[in-house]
Amino acid sequence: MDSWWVKLLPTVLRHRFEGRISAQRVMTNAFWLSSDHVYRLAISVVVSVWMMRYLGPQQFGQISFALAFVALFSGFSNLGLDGVIVRDLVKTPHAVDDILGSAWILKFVGSGIALLLSTAAISWLRPDDALGMWLVFLFAGAFLFQSLDVIDMWFRSSLRSRLSVIPKTIAVSVAALGKSGLILAGAPLIAFAWMGLAEAMLGGFALLAMFIWLGGNLRTWRIQADRVRALTREGLPLALSSMVVILYMRIDQVMLGEMLNDKAVGMYTAAMRISEIFYFIPNVLVMSLAPALVQARESGESVYLARVRQMFSSIAIAAILIAIPMSMLAGPLIALILGPDFISAAPVLQVHIWALLFVALGIASAQYLLLEGQNNISLQRTAMGAVVNVGLNLLWIPRYGIIGAAWASLIAYGVATFFLFQNVVSRRCLYLMLRSLIWPRAVAGLWR
Repeated sequence: MDSWWVKLLPTVLRHRFEGRISAQRVMTNAFWLSSDHVYRLAISVVVSVWMMRYLGPQQFGQISFALAFVALFSGFSNLGLDGVIVRDLVKTPHAVDDILGSAWILKFVGSGIALLLSTAAISWLRPDDALGMWLVFLFAGAFLFQSLDVIDMWFRSSLRSRLSVIPKTIAVSVAALGKSGLILAGAPLIAFAWMGLAEAMLGGFALLAMFIWLGGNLRTWRIQADRVRALTREGLPLALSSMVVILYMRIDQVMLGEMLNDKAVGMYTAAMRISEIFYFIPNVLVMSLAPALVQARESGESVYLARVRQMFSSIAIAAILIAIPMSMLAGPLIALILGPDFISAAPVLQVHIWALLFVALGIASAQYLLLEGQNNISLQRTAMGAVVNVGLNLLWIPRYGIIGAAWASLIAYGVATFFLFQNVVSRRCLYLMLRSLIWPRAVAGLWR
């Protein structure tokens, strides 16, 4: 039986989906996942802005530093296993109890390691900052409950993401109401960290409740030594890659906190949060263009390369059309959204918003490299970006403060995007990307 939404489509599209139950399940699953991301983003933006205005630059900087610091250890908690778990569940559905039990214990132990390491590190780095230690401990403690996300992987493997979206949405909504209540009650900073831990706890237990309600039984989960070893072998390189990405994306906040102060972190993070709101746009564009690229690759090299150039051009133009007005209106925008206390974040936003161009091209080029079977290059690019980011932050933060950190991140993003000299395929990707920027009229072909 056709899904309800098929009847709402225009005639041309409806004929493409009628009777194709598998395609309808894929589209329904994608809809639930997309809806979850959009809802989370909307809630996050509204609550984060309110929190920034309530906490002010100093306290918001303290909480931002703790979150960025904990993120550096997040690779231990997830071990990069999500995609591997989904793959194994699809390939061997009869071994679901072995997979879920083995994956959960790995994630739980990894989360414990992340908790211990992050707490030990902050105690060594800031021995006199009791509040900072508590913030890190509570945020890292959330990893333990996030280990139950293996249930989410089970839902995804059977294209039933709506069943995991519902409990997650409940947790996010309750946490948003809780944070709003804390603001209205004039609660101290530490209360928001406890609320973050409560959100992770509620999300994990809500997933578990949905699993049990559908007939699942934790007692049947088995921890199989061979599967644990196999998951560990596959997960460690992915975890390393994830940690490099986090280092690349968040090290500037940690370095600002150590080399300047938490207020500087608050100013910088406020601008960064606004610019990162737009990062979902290149993801959506690339996801939309990916099927056309796959089909073009089968049609011949000339058609395929033309489509790739069109992808790069459309992505770049979208980023530029966002960056120009955001850069010009940064001051009034910051004053309107966050208030006069954060006005020093405006110059950072003027610089950091241009990172969207490099992020967009990076996402598009990663899609091309994926189609060409060159995934390993992505880690090399990210590692180079991380090295550049750390090096420039060391040089520029003491001299230029938060503006120096913004320029360091922008240049690091650019280096990571264009670091494509490894082989013939990567150099061709670089050539196509640069050519699409020089001749943006290639976008016209996309609409045709």
